[in-house]
Amino acid sequence: MINAFILNRNALYCYDLTTNPSMNITKLETKLKDMVELIKTNYNRIVVVSADSYELIPLIQ
Repeated sequence: MINAFILNRNALYCYDLTTNPSMNITKLETKLKDMVELIKTNYNRIVVVSADSYELIPLIQ
């Protein structure tokens, strides 16, 4: 599975690029508000950063 992650200030989305992306959009749950950065790690997780906090999110398998 190949994923693309899209971040805006209020939400984090995952697109499955192995199928029709417009049909496979998943909103990932996070407690953060005003998110500003998305960082992929080597351990099947992403880090979402806001101005005053961060959250580790497991990648969708």
